[in-house]
Amino acid sequence: TESGALLCNGSWHDFQFDDQGYYTTGDAELDGYVEEALAACTDETMTQAEKLYAAYCHVRSFGYLGRNSTIYVKTMSPTQASAYAKKIFSTGKGDCYNFAAAFYYLARRLGYDATAVVGNCGYVWNTRAIPHGWVEIPIDGATYLFDPQIENYNNRNGISNETHGAFQVTYATAPANYDPN
Repeated sequence: TESGALLCNGSWHDFQFDDQGYYTTGDAELDGYVEEALAACTDETMTQAEKLYAAYCHVRSFGYLGRNSTIYVKTMSPTQASAYAKKIFSTGKGDCYNFAAAFYYLARRLGYDATAVVGNCGYVWNTRAIPHGWVEIPIDGATYLFDPQIENYNNRNGISNETHGAFQVTYATAPANYDPN
């Protein structure tokens, strides 16, 4: 809470907390996937920023599996994000919406005020912008975007993530043109 007290069985902004004061998605299956993923890629010696990058790399390593139907919203609803995240966590494969939803939940579990954004993105795979999903996180007064699926595409196509990376970049410095709905 604002006073610093541990919040149990309640919500703060749009974060939910269980009876022990831990963040929960409200879906036990999804919570299990999130905990399993973070246990696989982070440890207690890491800083929050290092954990965020490790979670991003974990999601980036999933397989790409075609495209889901386009969704026409500004941000994913909890129902949409949960379904997309559970699909990629359970199968190890997905599209941009799945990648974004998975990273969204990992970032939120790490304490970041993440948003799963939907819009259009113009990148090297097409001459025009196509429907796409990514994550926004405000950090130190600036809004950054995170797109693990773009970096997954880069890895599969020999494009450098050092020069075309999409981890914690601004809209102005991103490797593609992102246009939120």
